[in-house]
Amino acid sequence: MMKGSAHDYIMKGNLTRLSAAIKRELRDTEIRKDRNKKARDLAERVKEVTCLYVLTRIVDKTHISLEEIFQDAVDLVPLPSNILRLSAQE
Repeated sequence: MMKGSAHDYIMKGNLTRLSAAIKRELRDTEIRKDRNKKARDLAERVKEVTCLYVLTRIVDKTHISLEEIFQDAVDLVPLPSNILRLSAQE
């Protein structure tokens, strides 16, 4: 199976299919971009739901203090990458 190969073969002397091929490729590129964005968005939602699930498990623990619950919650939630970059620069 060839990956990343051309979808259309157009002869130099016969450019009648060139316009259609360019339109198709532009459309396919937009579809790929949209699919990739949706995949990234879905991955973010999965992380959020997983975080919420773990938070509910932490809160459901009866043998730990409120301070421990808060500390576990803080430990669970990752810092945004831009904050990590800023603290590394200081």
